[in-house]
Amino acid sequence: LQVRALLAEQDSRPGIFLGRTPANMPVNPNEIFAEIFEKSFDGLVVLDGSGGVILINPAMLAMLGYSAKDAGHPEGMPVLLWPDPAERERNLARWKEDIPLAAPPEREVQMTCAHGEKRWFRYRTSHVSHGYHLVNAYDITERKRAEVILMESEETFRALADQSPNMIFINKGGQVVYANSKCEEIMGYTREEFCSPTF
Repeated sequence: LQVRALLAEQDSRPGIFLGRTPANMPVNPNEIFAEIFEKSFDGLVVLDGSGGVILINPAMLAMLGYSAKDAGHPEGMPVLLWPDPAERERNLARWKEDIPLAAPPEREVQMTCAHGEKRWFRYRTSHVSHGYHLVNAYDITERKRAEVILMESEETFRALADQSPNMIFINKGGQVVYANSKCEEIMGYTREEFCSPTF
């Protein structure tokens, strides 16, 4: 109902193209917008200017593991997402810095889920009428884990390659992107020289 009430205010707003609406259309376009909000696979949250949750869709609740009742926490949902007060203040302050921007940047933030696990989310804020803000978020935890694994494997490779008694270098598209210490020792060039575009 809250979604429908907010969207009812958008009927005559410029910039929203509702397309051809047949006179006998059985559904109000606002009902369609409300259904999009409710059925979106991305997390959608409408916040007030202080970061208080006004609306939250089922996808966002599912990603976080919270219920609709949790979203109405007396102290506000940020208390659940960031139990540590310093972390909470830091994340809300960064979000508030983005509010005045015409096109706020995408951000990444860690949030505490209902079961206690911290997960990474990428989000972007859009301004809507009456001082509200729509946050579109999705879970990027698996991508972050893959990045850590990749970084660790690269560090392992470098450590092994640097200990090798053989010259090891990686050529990507005609340019050296990695040369081990044996290359420096035998060839007499520094790694920076090996990896220079003019090498």
